[in-house]
Amino acid sequence: MVNIITTFKRAQANTGQVLVELALAIPFLLMVLFCLFYFGRLFYIKQILLIACQATAQLASQYPNLNSSGLRNYLRGFTTSGQVVNLNSPNYEAFSAANMLSNGNSGNLPPGSQVYIMPYDTTNINGIQASPNSVSVVIQYPLNIFGNTQNLNIWMGNGNPLTLSNFTVTEYSSYPIQLNQ
Repeated sequence: MVNIITTFKRAQANTGQVLVELALAIPFLLMVLFCLFYFGRLFYIKQILLIACQATAQLASQYPNLNSSGLRNYLRGFTTSGQVVNLNSPNYEAFSAANMLSNGNSGNLPPGSQVYIMPYDTTNINGIQASPNSVSVVIQYPLNIFGNTQNLNIWMGNGNPLTLSNFTVTEYSSYPIQLNQ
């Protein structure tokens, strides 16, 4: 009986130490959790962009007259600035299924998004150049940290905040032109 009482008193004495250790561990655990969500979201967006680029490039490589902006808009599903044109395009279906449109699974691409079919819309985007005898699709999609905020400043204790900025994720895919002759 004496051992039980002694053990209980010892456990009560350690509760202050446990609270201090928990207070020191919580910021680290929250940072790890934030990184998991952030990079998980980044990889998810990159994968959706790759799927959309590949499907659109493969489909575009089979059309003989991509000089028509109407046909390019139809294949892309969006204008170059992200306004919806065709609800049945591979791009629109991929973004809709992933809830990456302005209204979740419907609407336009978010502001700052761009979709190009190269070399017809442009020949160079951020160092990505159109390949001869092929069709390339480039999609730029904004990755926002928390909603529409431009920067997130985290005070690190030394007077200089750590600034996390929003940035644009770019993905592209290219297919050789496959015209049936």
